[in-house]
Amino acid sequence: MDDAMDVMGTVTHDESFNSAEQTPLLSHRRLIRSLSSVQPPNHTVLRIPRRHVSEQNWTHLSEFIHYDEPAQTPNEENEEQKSHRTLGSIAGVFSPVSLSMFSALLFLRVGFLIGHAGLLETLLQFVIAYTILIFTVTSVCAISTNGAIEGGGCYFMISRTLGPEFGGSIGTLFCLANIVSSALYLTGCAEGLVENFGPSGYLVDGAFPDGRWWRFLYASTINLVNIVVCLIGAAAFAKASAVILGIVIVCLSVVVVSFLAQPAFEVPIPEANHLVQNETMKVNGSFTGLTTSATFYGNLWPNYGQDYTSPDGGLVSFATVFGVLFSGVTGIMAGANMSGELKDPSKSIPRGTLSAVGFTGLVYVILSLLTASTCSNFLLKNDYLFMMGICVWKPFVTVGIVTATWSASLSNLIGSSRVLAALARDDIFGSMLKPVLRGTYKGNPWCSVLFVAVLVEFCLLIGSLNVIAQLNSVLFLLSYCATNLACLMPELSSAPNFRPTFQYFTWHTALLGLTGTMVMMFVINPVYASVSLLLCLILIIMLHFFSPARTANWGSISQAIIFHQVRKYLLLLDSRKDHVKFWRPQILLLVSNPRSSIPLISFVNALKKSGLYVLGHVKIGSVTDPDSITTTAEHTAWVDLIERLKIKGFVETTVSPSVREGMHHLIRLSGLGAMKPNTICMGFYDSHPQTDLLYSLRRDSVSSLGADANLYPVRDSNHQRFVSPSEYVAMVKDIIRLRKNVCLCRHFHTLDFHLITNQKKSMYMDVWPMNLFGGQYSDQFDTSSLFQLQLACILNMVPVWKDLELRVFLLPSPGNEKETLRRQIQLRRQLKELRIKARVVVATNTLSDGQQSSNKMPSGPIIGNGHDAESSRPVAVVAFCNALLDMSISVADDSLIKKYGLPCDAQIEITSEQQSLFSEVLHNYPVEYVAGGSAQNTLRILCRLVNNKWPSYVVAKIANDPVGIILQKLLAQDGVQTRYVFDENLPTGCCVAIVRPDGTRCLAANIGAAREFSMENLESINDVTDLIDRARVLYIEGFFASHSPDVAMAALIRGHSRCGLVRLFSLSAQYICLQSHSLLRRFLSYSNLVVGNEDEFRALAQCAGLVNHNEPIASVARKIADLEYISPVNQVQSCLLADFQGSADWDWSKLNERLVVVTCGASGVVCATSSDSWEFAAVKLQPEEIKDTTGAGDAFLAGFLSQLLVSRPLDVCVATGQQTARIVITQVGCQLPL
Repeated sequence: MDDAMDVMGTVTHDESFNSAEQTPLLSHRRLIRSLSSVQPPNHTVLRIPRRHVSEQNWTHLSEFIHYDEPAQTPNEENEEQKSHRTLGSIAGVFSPVSLSMFSALLFLRVGFLIGHAGLLETLLQFVIAYTILIFTVTSVCAISTNGAIEGGGCYFMISRTLGPEFGGSIGTLFCLANIVSSALYLTGCAEGLVENFGPSGYLVDGAFPDGRWWRFLYASTINLVNIVVCLIGAAAFAKASAVILGIVIVCLSVVVVSFLAQPAFEVPIPEANHLVQNETMKVNGSFTGLTTSATFYGNLWPNYGQDYTSPDGGLVSFATVFGVLFSGVTGIMAGANMSGELKDPSKSIPRGTLSAVGFTGLVYVILSLLTASTCSNFLLKNDYLFMMGICVWKPFVTVGIVTATWSASLSNLIGSSRVLAALARDDIFGSMLKPVLRGTYKGNPWCSVLFVAVLVEFCLLIGSLNVIAQLNSVLFLLSYCATNLACLMPELSSAPNFRPTFQYFTWHTALLGLTGTMVMMFVINPVYASVSLLLCLILIIMLHFFSPARTANWGSISQAIIFHQVRKYLLLLDSRKDHVKFWRPQILLLVSNPRSSIPLISFVNALKKSGLYVLGHVKIGSVTDPDSITTTAEHTAWVDLIERLKIKGFVETTVSPSVREGMHHLIRLSGLGAMKPNTICMGFYDSHPQTDLLYSLRRDSVSSLGADANLYPVRDSNHQRFVSPSEYVAMVKDIIRLRKNVCLCRHFHTLDFHLITNQKKSMYMDVWPMNLFGGQYSDQFDTSSLFQLQLACILNMVPVWKDLELRVFLLPSPGNEKETLRRQIQLRRQLKELRIKARVVVATNTLSDGQQSSNKMPSGPIIGNGHDAESSRPVAVVAFCNALLDMSISVADDSLIKKYGLPCDAQIEITSEQQSLFSEVLHNYPVEYVAGGSAQNTLRILCRLVNNKWPSYVVAKIANDPVGIILQKLLAQDGVQTRYVFDENLPTGCCVAIVRPDGTRCLAANIGAAREFSMENLESINDVTDLIDRARVLYIEGFFASHSPDVAMAALIRGHSRCGLVRLFSLSAQYICLQSHSLLRRFLSYSNLVVGNEDEFRALAQCAGLVNHNEPIASVARKIADLEYISPVNQVQSCLLADFQGSADWDWSKLNERLVVVTCGASGVVCATSSDSWEFAAVKLQPEEIKDTTGAGDAFLAGFLSQLLVSRPLDVCVATGQQTARIVITQVGCQLPL
């Protein structure tokens, strides 16, 4: 039976249990493991009290259930972790959140809000902001009460719900938001210091200079203090946050008392306000107190003006005001950021955050009402620090500003460092953040603190608090949006494990929070919002493809959503509404061994046409036998295989006493709902041995199957089959009885997709419609025939197969040509009606078994000369090469070489500017003509060495010109047979060999017609396939392969399919290895003998990234030999080179590994396989003996092949090659002496 069927029931074993808990299934995690009498470590064993079990059933249960005490859970925190969690709700959440929400807004920007937006619009903006915040807080509370929360706060919550890609991108932006927020509060702190201690300062006049860079210096100094505090320990600051909050509240209380107690008076406008203040006339604002209602009504409506703190005095708008307002209340994540230091995050985060939101909201409303009732609009718009002017004791405001802004900036610095450390810990950005992890002391990521502080410095360069505020608001809104999304998705997907204990959360709050954040992002600043979303999208894409954490199993919500949607649409798919117009194959492929079925698996994948595709496998055994259950390693190997092969399908395995019964399981149970298999594919029952294609193709990376040879081992010839011929026939009958289509697949182990891709125009897709259930010749369109045509049409739509011509074969009516013609016309008409583009072919003869027309190159007119009349006579070598006429000259100096810019001791193709070289050589130098070209040189010498015992053939292209005629005569004199194709436009190729005084040579070639050899030329040679089939050696020249790769590959693949053929590939030249190394590797995968010189092999190895410059050539050769090698699947007898050792006669036809032969000039020859290498020294000649090194490598190869053809050992082949080369280089031109 074929690869896909004959070992379908191979018994495989799992050596150990996987003790990792994967799903909360009682049967899998507890009961089954008790049944196996194996106690995995760190797992709770099922304990059932006797009072819950009746005596009648107890005797049965007692055999299986163990009564052991539960083991200690692996997720318990150790003492060191507990020591880091020291904060409660007040110090850890309420205080940091309140301080962050007061920040720069409380003392520095309330006047800005009321003065420009008015009281009503300010209160409306507070309502919008706090509504978004409350909805987001409910989402934060839901996540924090739905499981354990570790360090990282918002990032941890989002990443563990939405996956590493989305969580990593949002976490990065959230970290950036905290950095910008810290810079915002530092800028506010510096502004407060300048207003109090700068020019015209409220407390001290002129103590601090004012200016853009002075303020940057003050902010940077405070940032340095923050770094020191963070390095000492964030926990110490968090514990002191309650004290700091108390100080802020005291200062705020004094301000509130001032609003109520102070009488009306004028408040000076700061000199920094150049919009209204000047040197000649000082301007003041009015504090009216609560004595008049005019002030209240004057501040009731919006009155937008210019912002005197911005460099250009820009106009203020609703978006500007909301951006500043929202930036001041974005601290709701301050408590969640400290989740790694909280004793009980699931309780502290909801309680502390909600309390802080309510408290700060109440404070802002009271402060807005008092401000609007007591201060003139002019004062509020032109003195944002008006509280300093009205306070009964000004230092209270100064202390409030410094403590509120400083603590908020420090809180954000701590939060951003924790998020960055969490990103590094989760390996989101790989080695980029590795230093962050190294710099951690007692849970304090000091390296992360330093890195974040540097980024804060860059943000401080923006300067304007209001500009920073808008960017800060957009980034925080984006992170809040993701937080709401992280809660909304589990709700919409009905995830059963999303069960937050926070009772005020619903999907409505998450949706409203999500909508509000998205809208307000674009209201504040559309440019910032768009850039942030684009940056988030780029990060998601980059992390999806490049992040080391992209495979982290955190439970991505996308899988839950996909499951929810798939289930919903599967329920909508009604099998009762099936119609033939929309029929598509839904295939179950029965696979015995995935190692030997890779081409078939890929082929069937192309047949499914977006339908269901299931790979089914039967394991022989019983469900009561633990060794018969499909292990995790096996399932992972299957899934990995279809993923690497890009198969869009599913895997189903079953355990059954027989393959037939297992097949019934798979047919009945595969699929779901209306998506059930309607077509069953299975291998053909024959005697062909299995082949491990994973090994032979050197594709260990295809899946984990390649790494574990014990998974589905290949059946050898002595292995007992699990299916008998009668059972196989019964299985086919069963499929038909179950009303399923059945496809029997044969010879798919020989399928080569590369061949189809490269030779689409010369290949066909043949359909033989026939009634397999006893019909007559007239039954051309019965059900089975239509099914065949449908599959062929589907296959013809797939990119790999779409360019193949579809042929429908018609069996003739015996003895009735008219009836055959009538049926042919009828078939063409019916194909047209079915919209099937195909050619109808009447079968005229029957092909013998193993001989199929699709495997032969199309025949055509005979072109060339020297045709062999003895069609059964063995052929020595068939060479595909560049046919050139060598014109050899000797020169006394290098003047000619320098004149045309030719390299010394090298070979090149001349350019159009160098074309005059040929005419100069012909007219000024005595020329010796030699039939040239690398392969032609080898064959000329080989024919002399074997005395023309076997013919050798050259396949090439020339012109019917004088040079071409000379070339043919010279080859005929040496006994070389030709299969030339003639070009009508280009001349025959020529090569000038310039021999220098030291015997080295310069080769300059004009390839001419040889370059244009095409597939059409190959198809025009009618007996080329027969020549390859009769040859002992197929020789592909590197020069030829570089310009006609499709022809070279077609010849190699044809030779690859034939037993006992040595497939020789010559690298030819260093520049080919440099320019076409990827193409050469494809040729080498089909070649078992590769020849070249040391420079060529080193160039190829370096381009392939295999070696460095100083590596020994023997090591280089072994690595080249170890490149991908495709073993002929029909080579029954195959040997490695080591198998020939010690034998006098070597049968090179059985060689089934790559042998690399490297010629190293005077240093000798190195031969290597992937596992071994041999070095052969050379007999050196005296310099005066060397006349022309042209073709030395070609002569060596001729001598080597002369011994290979008579089955001589490797050392004899090499010695003969060296001797031949020594003789040739003592002559002028590549030839033996007469």
